[in-house]
Amino acid sequence: MAGTQQSYMEIDQSNGRLYVMSETDVVSPKRRVNISDDRGATWRRNDWAVDAFAVDTNVPGTLYAAAAQQFFKSTDYGTTWKTGLNSPPGVKQIRLVPGRPNLAFTIGAIYPEGSLWRSADSGLSWTAVKYHRFLETTVGNLAISEDGKTVFAVDDWGWLHKSTDEGVTWQESPVNAVNPPVAYSDVHLEPGNKDHVYIRSRQGYGAYESRDGGATWTRLRGLSDNVSCLATDSRNPAWVIAGTDSGLLLSEDRGASWSLLNAGFVKGPITAVRLDPFDSRHIYALTSAGLLSYTRDPVAWVPRLSSPGGQIGLAFANPGPAQITTKLTALEAAGTNLVIPGGQNPVAIELDAGGQQARIDVEAFGTAAPSLGDGWLRAEASTLSCLGMFSWFTADLAMLDTWEVLRSPSRFQLLPEVGLDGFARLHLANPGQTAIDVRLQLIGDEGKVKATAPRIHVPAGGVVVQEAKAVFAGAEFAASDYVMLSADRAFLAFEFFGREGKTVAGVAALDPERTARASRFYDELYLPQFVLADPLVRSVVTIINVGDTKEGVGWTLSDEEGKSVASGGSAVPLAPGSKIALDDRQMFPAYQGPPRTGALRVYVSKGQSYENVGIIGLATFQDEKREQLLTALPLVIDPSPSFLLGHLAASDAFFTGIALMNPNQAAVDVDLRAFSPDGAELASTTVVLAKGGRRSQLLAEYFPTLAGKDIAGGYVRVSASQPVACFGIYGPRNMSSLAMIPGQALQ
Repeated sequence: MAGTQQSYMEIDQSNGRLYVMSETDVVSPKRRVNISDDRGATWRRNDWAVDAFAVDTNVPGTLYAAAAQQFFKSTDYGTTWKTGLNSPPGVKQIRLVPGRPNLAFTIGAIYPEGSLWRSADSGLSWTAVKYHRFLETTVGNLAISEDGKTVFAVDDWGWLHKSTDEGVTWQESPVNAVNPPVAYSDVHLEPGNKDHVYIRSRQGYGAYESRDGGATWTRLRGLSDNVSCLATDSRNPAWVIAGTDSGLLLSEDRGASWSLLNAGFVKGPITAVRLDPFDSRHIYALTSAGLLSYTRDPVAWVPRLSSPGGQIGLAFANPGPAQITTKLTALEAAGTNLVIPGGQNPVAIELDAGGQQARIDVEAFGTAAPSLGDGWLRAEASTLSCLGMFSWFTADLAMLDTWEVLRSPSRFQLLPEVGLDGFARLHLANPGQTAIDVRLQLIGDEGKVKATAPRIHVPAGGVVVQEAKAVFAGAEFAASDYVMLSADRAFLAFEFFGREGKTVAGVAALDPERTARASRFYDELYLPQFVLADPLVRSVVTIINVGDTKEGVGWTLSDEEGKSVASGGSAVPLAPGSKIALDDRQMFPAYQGPPRTGALRVYVSKGQSYENVGIIGLATFQDEKREQLLTALPLVIDPSPSFLLGHLAASDAFFTGIALMNPNQAAVDVDLRAFSPDGAELASTTVVLAKGGRRSQLLAEYFPTLAGKDIAGGYVRVSASQPVACFGIYGPRNMSSLAMIPGQALQ
């Protein structure tokens, strides 16, 4: 469907067939209907030139169309059409009612009779709805209950109207959620519940719900202001999907919490979303770039099965409303299931609604687990709402770090560390069913290739572990070097780096394609907590230009109120493909004050062409030589309105801190709720982040009622009125080690 503008989408509930209407004639925008029987892999375009089109979900094979003031009906999937039917004037939409085969509505232009018409005999005859609003303006959208009795309509002026007698009579149903009132559109009903209504605003005021048939309204928390579409799912009535400037978000609990399905799913607004009627993992999004499909995958991976000299820890949280099962399978490097002496493989973990479980490797797979060697773990959950993280640590916690489980394979990835003054151990994992050969290149100054290694063969389901210095034997490494990886099929990459026997940190490969897909924050990176001029802890920031042009890169440090306290590098030139790594003193050489913390914003200097701009980065917190302290996390490229911090530890011996940053141009309300491993809410609070502001506090400072309590598990959910950046940090109070708690965007 390249070269056309897609304007409407239907899915046949009987067979999953996709129908997409595309406009091809700018002068007279008749719409052609494109058809796919294989989830959009291939298409055929017929010769129907129509103004409106609909699939009858009540009678398989029945289609309706309107064109040139005529109404048409087919009972054989469009092979033949019955003509000569009466037609309302100027039909632009046809709406049929699931469960009511005879009831139908059309929406059209404003003629003397009005813009909404109604049929009670399957389109054989039509009656204009004589309601004063529909005589003055057109109707934009309808939401119809399954019995057809309750109908909501949004007109083109943004007003909501309601009928309780199958659309015969109407009255205004004001949305009283915002004062002064704003215009609304895109109204939906929860399947099977005529009183639960969803609606979004047109003017950047978010989305709202009513649970009493439109009498009262509340805002859906966890969504940004800019919601471009909403959708519900007949197979899962509690589900709501929202298209936003952060990507596609899914709620499995009627809007109480949201999972980010795919950050930066498209460039441009998402105008409509539909779920596959036979498999709700498959989602279709209609956008300005065309029809895109996305498959949600509840499978995640842990790239390291064992930790010589230490242990692997696993933690899984279920923020959803129902019990779920997570199956852990230990895999050999060759991709086959491991046989564990005296242990069990696979292992099933039951997670209650709202619950969390944390286990170390010996608890999950038996006492032989730490000696299993190279391998990896596959985690299969019964729902995408299951979130996980893993850690590696020594018994004395002299070495400790954490990372979220890996979910997003890609064909092109970057590993930012090469082990210049220590080691960098590369883990390449293949989640697919076909073997792959991964190409590795060492990239140096000005983004030029310094060395190309022989391709590494990774078997189907397998993992390969290599030292960077062995892969690029004979190469002279420099601070500006990094590793570029590519393959014909998507794979996963992770690296452990540090000083052998002293420190270790880990980082998942950075994905430049994710930067290219991001629809908003592609020219800025964020770090909610940055340490400046501290004698014990140094902040080191790595930035890579993944764009096509040479860019000037700058950075600023702001305080809690969003005021700049230090700036530097206002136009540091960065060639395409090149990397810089600077510590806090190098980034802010003019700063002469006492040690302090703040929020870091890294940006591409204004005045550049943003068509092919992209920067990604990494932050590490360490001592000067990485001999005592080391932890790492990526700079945030796509802030989200909803996060989960997957582990808590607070006692006389341990601490947990949470850092938040508001990258928006207005203040943001942030709700935080702490939960115990059994899903019980421990405490809650709301903080306000100023424009560009931040907050970094210990757990007991956010939640004073938790002061003095021993907490050894659980999680925190973060919901904000606008996208924010977030991460946690925990470790022993003697600072012998530190570990990041990644802010998982409920993905």
